[in-house]
Amino acid sequence: MSARSLRRRILPAPATSLVLAFAWAALQGQWSVAGLTAGALLGVMLPLCVVSLVRDPRLPNSLGGSLALIVLVCHDIIVANIDVAKRVLGPERVLRPTFVWVPLDLETPEAIALLASIISLTPGTLSADLSRDRRQLLVHVLHAPEPEAVVKQIKSRYESRLLRLFEAQEP
Repeated sequence: MSARSLRRRILPAPATSLVLAFAWAALQGQWSVAGLTAGALLGVMLPLCVVSLVRDPRLPNSLGGSLALIVLVCHDIIVANIDVAKRVLGPERVLRPTFVWVPLDLETPEAIALLASIISLTPGTLSADLSRDRRQLLVHVLHAPEPEAVVKQIKSRYESRLLRLFEAQEP
């Protein structure tokens, strides 16, 4: 076994490991040796546990597209926080909560998982279920007087970008 393949088996995602280590220390507020050591252990162990679950991971094919999606999602989270706060503090009777099925054009598990995560991160929406055939995502919406508009918005704002990032590449 070569040194490179050994390193890949021990440290399958070095960048992820580094980010996890520093994120752990930052979240704990411990920039001590103990805090960084705990973060390093987490950064090494978590990718080792996850790598066996993901056989052939698909990565986004465009750094610029990924950054644009991140900016869009952050913007939407801020706007949705303000909107949800106004709605929750207002009269309850005007809320129109509902579940909607979003038909998916996405096929890769990574893209579907990322779409479900984006939806759940955005206040006022929550990914609730994925159909067995992975062709529809059930989403709970806090206020949806026009459920079809919610589906169109999810597909145009997020799914279309994820299609370009994950599925416009050769396997």
